Amino acid sequence: MNRALLITLITVGVLFLGGIIALTYIGSKTPETFIYKKDEIPAAYRAQMRELNLISENEELLYFYSDGLLDLTDGMYALTDQHLILYSIQWSEPETIIAFEDISSLGINYDASFFVDSYVRVETVYGMEVEFPLSSERGRDKEFYELLSKRVEEASEMSSSLE
Repeated sequence: MNRALLITLITVGVLFLGGIIALTYIGSKTPETFIYKKDEIPAAYRAQMRELNLISENEELLYFYSDGLLDLTDGMYALTDQHLILYSIQWSEPETIIAFEDISSLGINYDASFFVDSYVRVETVYGMEVEFPLSSERGRDKEFYELLSKRVEEASEMSSSLE
């Protein structure tokens, strides 16, 4: 075998092995493409949300989704027992934390495709409108939205009874 062919084969082998190692590393560090339920949310994700002061120590994460490819902070969307939390480092104001009683209207455009997310629209009593994605994988976009709707309705009923 000539020397040039041997060097080429070794180079291709090293590049291939490097690619496999890189993909394995990326795969181990990136979030899943589905919405996590509370018991599935990795401790590192909870810790990052606490470091960013998105959740308090007594707040329970119920659902979590990230559309960030390599970094959670590219897009995190969570539902806790107290708030809807939206975060993206790409926004001028990265964090949006909305109490359920501050939500005046909700809507969702479901998309069953694996490649396209469903989108939730939220309007607050202060006139702010936001939209965020939810993965339709495993039908958890419906679960997330139904629980959000229920919490908003309960908060509305509670504030009505206090008036």
